[in-house]
Order: sequence, then C-alpha cells, then structure tokens
Amino acid sequence: MASEQHSYNGPSSLDSYVPKLAADEAALEAEALDRNRRRRRKRAYQRVKSGLAVGGCLRFITLTSSPTSPPERLGRDLSVLVKRLRRRYGKFEYVAVKVPGEGHGVVHVIARGTYIPQMGLSKAWKEVRGAPIVDIRLITRTSGRVGNYVISQYVSGQKGDTRMSWSWGWVYRGFCRRWAYYKKTFKSNAVSVWSTHLRAYRGSMLEWGKLPPPELLGLNQSLRYAFKLGG
Repeated sequence: MASEQHSYNGPSSLDSYVPKLAADEAALEAEALDRNRRRRRKRAYQRVKSGLAVGGCLRFITLTSSPTSPPERLGRDLSVLVKRLRRRYGKFEYVAVKVPGEGHGVVHVIARGTYIPQMGLSKAWKEVRGAPIVDIRLITRTSGRVGNYVISQYVSGQKGDTRMSWSWGWVYRGFCRRWAYYKKTFKSNAVSVWSTHLRAYRGSMLEWGKLPPPELLGLNQSLRYAFKLGG
C-alpha cells in the first residue's frame, strides 16, 4: 500500500515563533532592569540626602587605585582608611560608592567630620591602596549636585557592579528602618515629615550621642493627632 503523504505549506516547526518570544523576553528583562535601577536610585537618594540634611562640615572625596591594587579589596581598603583617618583626625562619618570597574577602582565619598589635609589623606590612601592621587573638596550650599553625582555613580550600569555603604553616624543607627516606618505611616507625606524629623535630629545630635533619637522626634502634637499617633 502506498504511504499517505500530506502537503502543508505553513511553518514547518515552531521556529517561527522564537524571534517573537526572544523579543518579549528581552522587553521583560529590560523592564525589570529599569525597575531595579529606579529602586536603587530611590534608595540611594534617601541614604545620601538624609545624611546631607543632617549637615555639618561636609567634603567630597574621590579615591583612585593603583594598577597593582586588587579590585576585590576596594571595600576592605576603604574600611582600613576610615579607621586610620579617625585615629589621626577624629570624627569621620561618610556615605560611599565603590566602583571597581572605573579605572583600577574608584571610591566616591561624601564625608562629615573634622578637617583633613589633602596631603594627609593622600599619604594614608597610598599606604592602603598604593595610589597617592586623591581629590578632596569642601561641599558648600551651591555644590549640592555632588549628592546627585554620587547617586548616579551608584545606579550606573556602565561601570559594572557598584556598592553603596555608609557609617553608623552618617545619619543615625537604624535610620533606614525608621524611614521605612515613616513611608508606611505617612505615605505621600513621608518625605516632608521625614525632613522635619531630620531637622529636629540635627538640632539635638549631641543629646542622643550614638543612640537613635525617638521615633517621632520633631513631630508636633497636631501632626501626631492628624495621623492618630500616640505620644
């Protein structure tokens, strides 16, 4: 018996659907990356701007690396530098973005504390990282753009993986959890209420020392009543 044959002029397989599926997956991946960048930027904005709102003597520091310095040690070397600066010069609180893929490794730092001479900073970093070239400049009211620059470095996808870190005294210990509470409690009013809280903290830092301030510091009775808060 002759075998039966069928003629079919359509697609011979599901291969024709692959480009569409690949395009959809690429779009979903791009959307996920965009959401992640927005989240990172919002987190970075809150961390950096909160510390800037606390005020004090602020400086912007850029630390480079030598060709022989290991990129994977960038974070640990920053920690060593901070300890040495505190021993030599006193108070040093900071927020930092580490960018291993920029040059041989770069750290962008916003620091609060006592005066540090550039020569002293350069010597200390050379001892740690083998790179004597650093940049340090005072942050004035007209140079608030430095905060946005640090944030942009953190969310940049062109220089590989980046890490943001901060010292306990950059704002106060536990301020990220406190901000989460403010967002949940005050919703669309959270930013303005948080600013009120930080202004009150700035005016009473010496009173609290290394302890976190009261949760509702700076919030008057009318505001607490409006949001049905006790105290």
